[in-house]
Amino acid sequence: KRYTYQVEIVNLEKNIAIFKDIITESEAEILRNIAIGASEDQWDIYNHFERDDKNEWDDRILAISHVPSIMDEHKDLISSVYNRIQDAISTHLNKHDYVYVGFNSIYRARTGDFMNPHHDSGLGPHVKYGAVLYLNDGFEGGEIYYPKLDIEIKPITRSLVLHAANPIYMHGVKPVISGVRYFMTTFIELPRN
Repeated sequence: KRYTYQVEIVNLEKNIAIFKDIITESEAEILRNIAIGASEDQWDIYNHFERDDKNEWDDRILAISHVPSIMDEHKDLISSVYNRIQDAISTHLNKHDYVYVGFNSIYRARTGDFMNPHHDSGLGPHVKYGAVLYLNDGFEGGEIYYPKLDIEIKPITRSLVLHAANPIYMHGVKPVISGVRYFMTTFIELPRN
């Protein structure tokens, strides 16, 4: 099946772009329902597998790969969405040798949650882009902003925001004022030899 999406270039360098309607409403609904239906214990699994100390991500990451019942039931959907995102980004960047990592977790930001400005190259010099897929509307606040570029983007359900990973594209997330913001991420890396 062929999917139609629109790409909006946010800045002239094409290093911030919004892919609108990158997933279907049905796919977004299934992913939202996974997040909404997960138990608090499932939301806490990431902390037991990936981290030893308490931090800002406690109870905010649903590590799908660590919940076999979710992964088994939805692996085809997650794979399909992930492959479509890879194809769209690769076509946009005209770069087909990048490696895509992540996209095995759903994140949530509840009322009061925010993210301080950071840049994704802090994850390592091989990371060239970050991308955020938004799964829902129905919340206030939670805008992604780029303080060095004076750009702010209100998340729209079924859209993906792509940004370069270098320090110029430092970004943060404003506090969620009400509701819950659900999203997924992937990082785009250079191939490693």
